[in-house]
Amino acid sequence: LARLITAKEMGILAVLLLVNGLCQLIATLSLPQAATRFMSENLQRGERRVAASVFYQAIRTTLLLAVPLGLAVFLGANVLSTQLLGEHAYATFFQVLAVDIVLYAGVLPVLGGAMLGLQKFKETAAVGIVNTMVRQSLIILLIILLRSFLGLVIAWVIADLVAASIYMGYVSAALGRPRFQFPLRKLLNFSWPLSVSSAVGFASAWFDRALLLIFVPLATLGVYNATITAFNVLVGIP
Repeated sequence: LARLITAKEMGILAVLLLVNGLCQLIATLSLPQAATRFMSENLQRGERRVAASVFYQAIRTTLLLAVPLGLAVFLGANVLSTQLLGEHAYATFFQVLAVDIVLYAGVLPVLGGAMLGLQKFKETAAVGIVNTMVRQSLIILLIILLRSFLGLVIAWVIADLVAASIYMGYVSAALGRPRFQFPLRKLLNFSWPLSVSSAVGFASAWFDRALLLIFVPLATLGVYNATITAFNVLVGIP
């Protein structure tokens, strides 16, 4: 990907990832972890309806937060483009990203947590691997076909939509129709301390690139982002 796009576009990629990750942090409130815990706990007791209520309560809550966030990004695309990328010509990137925010921040995390709660480990791994391959292939293909960096953001939307549809098929087949009896307060009491930890981790992972965005050109941020990505791959191997 670094060979197909410019250093400046690699910097734009870092900004889009930052916005997407921040929206996910706000929308999820660590409810996916709470869903895993309470679904698994109730399924072990044979209380499938309660487990279903946990899932649907969690995903409804994240959607109630993710949809307004996506709408705000869509409506504020010109402002975000000007303030973060230096010109309004990139507003379309944020408009397409707004659609992905609903999927990436509001749907996929809870679905992933639910799959773990259902102990669908092999299925989760298989879908994750396939989705990664599809996502990366689509990114390369659409950038070449469209001759535009916009192809990357469109590939995110398509890949996340496919993954969400597959996960939703598994989860809904296992849990049945929507139920919302499980108390939201119980979920939040478990998840909010985790969300504080997640916020600290997010700040730790992104503060350097956020500072670079303020003080250096996008191309410099792009080179740094590619370097950090390579470093994280190497760190992740062992």
